[in-house]
Amino acid sequence: MKLSSRTRYAVQALTYLVRHYGQQEWVQIAEMAEAEKIPKKFLEHVLLDLRKADIVESKKGQRGGYRLARPPQDITLGEALRAVEGRLTPLPSWIYADAGQAESGGLARVLLRVRDAVREILDNTSLEVLIEAPPDQRTVGNLTYFI
Repeated sequence: MKLSSRTRYAVQALTYLVRHYGQQEWVQIAEMAEAEKIPKKFLEHVLLDLRKADIVESKKGQRGGYRLARPPQDITLGEALRAVEGRLTPLPSWIYADAGQAESGGLARVLLRVRDAVREILDNTSLEVLIEAPPDQRTVGNLTYFI
């Protein structure tokens, strides 16, 4: 599975903001774009989506910039991905069977469970994970997954 450029850039920007959370008041977009090697225009659009979702906040002016609107532990990956993608689609589209298909076949029911498990993991994983040293495995609720 391949993430869209929009999603990759959003995760890179959020990782940068999490690393700088509490260290400096505002991060300038040019600084973030250069550090993360993200085209500035693309980054502006991604940050606008994140701002509309109350994940980041912005301040205009020479000393302005962007910062997380809330502590990283209070923002989930699911929330962030929905802000830039509109809905969670971290899996191929064929996994997202509609309810009518789920009633008609066993495979569709399994795929719905896969979709729900992915949502549960993303909605229960905070942005802090972006800067943690990755453990071999992590448990969320009753699900164990490997990173």
